[in-house]
Amino acid sequence: MTRVLIIGATGTLGSAVRQMLLDQTDDELTLFARSANQIQTGAREKAISGNVMNDADLDQAMQGQDAVFAALSGNLELFAKKNHGCNGSRPCFTA
Repeated sequence: MTRVLIIGATGTLGSAVRQMLLDQTDDELTLFARSANQIQTGAREKAISGNVMNDADLDQAMQGQDAVFAALSGNLELFAKKNHGCNGSRPCFTA
């Protein structure tokens, strides 16, 4: 069984990916959102609160995951450079 972290799980794209994974796989899902306490979870899901701009929150959320789906919007290149020191020549995140 694959463990999948969905960052932005309550947004339009994150919600669609969540439903597709529930319908088509036996994956265990970790739903990462700012207000995880508002997410109703099923048997194969757990919800955790966090902020994508906080490295510690992301590090904790990614522990034990096999895959990460980031359903984020906006200027992601600027976000990565500003918040995570990414410059295109090295990974922004390591699992």
